[in-house]
Amino acid sequence: MTTTELDAQLRRVQGWIEANLDRHINRLQRLVRVPSISPTGQQMAEGAETTAQLLREIGCQVVEIVPTSGFPVVFGEWQAGQPYTLVIYAEYDVMPADEPAWKVKPFEAALVDEPGLGRVLMGRGARNQKGPLVSILNAVEALVALDGKPPVNLMFVFEGEEELGSRHLPEFVEKYADRLKRADAMLAPHTHMNRQGEGLLWAGSKGIIVMELEASGQKWGRGPVGADAHSCYKAFVDSPAWRLVQALATLVSPDGNRVLVDGFYDAVLAPSAQDDALLAAFQDRFNPDFLDMGITRHIEDVHGLELMRRFFYSPTLNINGLSGGYAGPGIKTLLPAAATAKLDLRYVPNQEASDLIAKLRGHLDRHGFPDVELRVLGQSDWSATPLTSPVVSAAMSAYRRMGREPQVWPRNPGSIPFWIFNRAPLNLPFASAGLGHAVRSHAPNEFIVVDGNAQVFGLAQFETSLAAILYEFAAASAHA
Repeated sequence: MTTTELDAQLRRVQGWIEANLDRHINRLQRLVRVPSISPTGQQMAEGAETTAQLLREIGCQVVEIVPTSGFPVVFGEWQAGQPYTLVIYAEYDVMPADEPAWKVKPFEAALVDEPGLGRVLMGRGARNQKGPLVSILNAVEALVALDGKPPVNLMFVFEGEEELGSRHLPEFVEKYADRLKRADAMLAPHTHMNRQGEGLLWAGSKGIIVMELEASGQKWGRGPVGADAHSCYKAFVDSPAWRLVQALATLVSPDGNRVLVDGFYDAVLAPSAQDDALLAAFQDRFNPDFLDMGITRHIEDVHGLELMRRFFYSPTLNINGLSGGYAGPGIKTLLPAAATAKLDLRYVPNQEASDLIAKLRGHLDRHGFPDVELRVLGQSDWSATPLTSPVVSAAMSAYRRMGREPQVWPRNPGSIPFWIFNRAPLNLPFASAGLGHAVRSHAPNEFIVVDGNAQVFGLAQFETSLAAILYEFAAASAHA
């Protein structure tokens, strides 16, 4: 298909989607209205069945709800007889929605007017990730309606435990490895357009280790044991809470911004000259407020290229929360028997989780804190795809065809389980891409844009951008 022919075809695709947009919105509402909340287990079976039904509706010849030791994976195949195959990854599980600030019922999937953006579909999962999941299915439906089949063979892997760290997804990959090995790459559709109408894509992800440290009188052999004591006893009784604070203070510099664990940075792969050139190409357009953080000052007031290097290439050690004793309203004078800190450690190529955990444990022991327990709660590895890979090239070409110059992030500075596909046995290159706009993952009033404006694409254009990626992937793979 020539460039002119593809442009004309995408106009037909968008026209078809616009003519069927009400049904596409309804399809998204059907899935958002199922509160498939993996942290509580609520309606996960219904979430899997609704997702499977959506795959059947777009013509997948294979649709399976695959059991795991946790919640199931929904697997589908659209066997189009094409020379190239793409895995589509998304999740059908969501976080709880018990925040009091919701303007609508979080599982009502209401259409709400958002100033400057027109209609948006508001509800838990609208952005993360039911909106993108349904949008790629809507895009495939349009391609089948116009062409009789998609331009590439498709395998859909929709998991139900992403919000739990994808802890049983490796079971599915091991079981289905022979089928998945037929694929050439993986695409994770997402709403990667900001409020200014700029689009980004990811070709990698940082790794994460989630852990907790606990100091207790029982393990320490000092302080209250088994139950909190009255704070008057602090005159002659040691405090596990202060012990935890002192242990935490040894891990980082006084400002909390540099990790002091021996060897922590040894394996970090610094950005190459090519990496710096990639970042420099869009540093004038890069805005960390893309993420709606509302932050006005940065560490050491860094900006520009140095900020981007830290954002994408630096490991971090963060305290998520501290607990122990009494933290409710009013006064309750206690000497806690235990105190706990929850931490996350984000790591980068070529660091290894087991090595970092061992270094942290060794650091605590050497600094006199062998009694402070270190418990690993979850872990997801880093992943990386060469920017010359056909799937990355396809996403970049699709963005440009839709009139948007891409911001190519070398990796998602958060952590997503792409490594499960990116490493052995599958070794699939991947990209996360899509020109839609949505905000407030895990927060009240989460929404995905339906109408849009002159800068921000609406749902029909978002779905068209996903169709464009499929067309471009077929072409890029043929020329690779």
